[in-house]
Amino acid sequence: MMLHLLPLPDEIASAYKGRLLRHNGWSNPNEAMRSLLAWAGGGGANRWEVSTVELLARVAGMDTSKFVTEHTTVPLRRAVVAEPPWIPHGSSEQGSLLWTMALRGIRPGAYFCVKCVEEDFDHHGTPYWRREHQLPGVYCCSKHGLALSYVETADAFLSSPTAFIDNHQVVSEPWVADLQKNAQVQRFLAICADLLARTQPLDELDVSRAARARAMDLDLHSGHGIVRKRLLSDLVMQRFDKAWLASVVPGLIDKQAGEYWQTVDGAVIGKRAGVGSIVYALVFSALFESADDAINAMIATTSADKCVAPQRLEARQIDEGQLRTAYIAANGSHRGVAAQLRLRESIATKRLGDLGLPPLGNLHAVSLRNTLSAVLQHDMSLSRACRKHGLALDDVKAALRGALGPLDSVLGQITGTGPRPKAAPSAPRHRPVPPPRQTAPIANATREAVWSGHRAAVQA
Repeated sequence: MMLHLLPLPDEIASAYKGRLLRHNGWSNPNEAMRSLLAWAGGGGANRWEVSTVELLARVAGMDTSKFVTEHTTVPLRRAVVAEPPWIPHGSSEQGSLLWTMALRGIRPGAYFCVKCVEEDFDHHGTPYWRREHQLPGVYCCSKHGLALSYVETADAFLSSPTAFIDNHQVVSEPWVADLQKNAQVQRFLAICADLLARTQPLDELDVSRAARARAMDLDLHSGHGIVRKRLLSDLVMQRFDKAWLASVVPGLIDKQAGEYWQTVDGAVIGKRAGVGSIVYALVFSALFESADDAINAMIATTSADKCVAPQRLEARQIDEGQLRTAYIAANGSHRGVAAQLRLRESIATKRLGDLGLPPLGNLHAVSLRNTLSAVLQHDMSLSRACRKHGLALDDVKAALRGALGPLDSVLGQITGTGPRPKAAPSAPRHRPVPPPRQTAPIANATREAVWSGHRAAVQA
């Protein structure tokens, strides 16, 4: 019998998972997830058909989108996207994202507030890890005004914060006090909080255009051409604390003044450049004098046709049967399927490709079927069968590659011999720099009392 637990307010999903495992006596996370899958009625299903975050949402009795929005960092990671912007956070159409990002940390380390831990014993009966404390740039508890403590232990969220009573670091209190007085940092945090609360991302095209317009007003460089004006990246470096910047946008402080830095300067070209949501929050906090002005500028150009209309929502719930039916009705045309189901053509092509249903183009269905029958049933060569039935060999090969793509992909994973895509040239990867640590005795004497009480509780 499984013990069900409700997520606590603002509890980060990976910590909810850890609490669920501890209370049910599970020590192996993989075995625990298989048990949850069986409990959810999917005992015969492949483990990889349901993501961990979806299983946690079921245990919590919540819709996946609501669970993702309230207990993961996906809404911030995905606050500004290139396409498609109308898909809500946690949607089943973001299956790969739910697997890869929903439970992944958005910054190194696991952070907690000792005063929150103390109060959690009284208010909730157990301390827990808050999502707010894990966000980039957050080093102070907004409720208690205390510098956060943190650990760099792998899988720290599987344990209670009390497991690190005697082994944790504290962020430098003088440094945190300076950050609390830094208007730009506080503006960044306010923008991130607003983005985190949204159920749907913004279109990068709109956001970048708004940033470009503001940059032009401030006489900043806003294009790809020769740099003759001040760079946005230089403005950001001037206005923000260097140590804080190194933890939020790693690598920025190493650039030279006047050097174009795509990661930041690309935010004001007015196009979909694949700039991250965190960078956009940083950019708008530097471009505007208040968080409200910055947020209003980010959302002002979001056009009505990019909102999720009821018809669009119904179209997005299509299943494989509907895709197949539309494919047949459209005579194998991906564009025809997209038009029938009100899908973007790129999405229709992706979903049909996953089903092994390639675009048939000019291939006549009867001729193609006869060609395949000649090859599979009568041992005729493909080139001869194509000539016999009047089809172009290259067109038939392209259709077969599309149809066999899913099988080839699976076989590659099974045998470990699947082709590996070539990595595109990219800039050197920079790791976030940990915050300055407290070295002098902590000024708040109540902390030792807090930990002393927790030691007694744990030992008991």
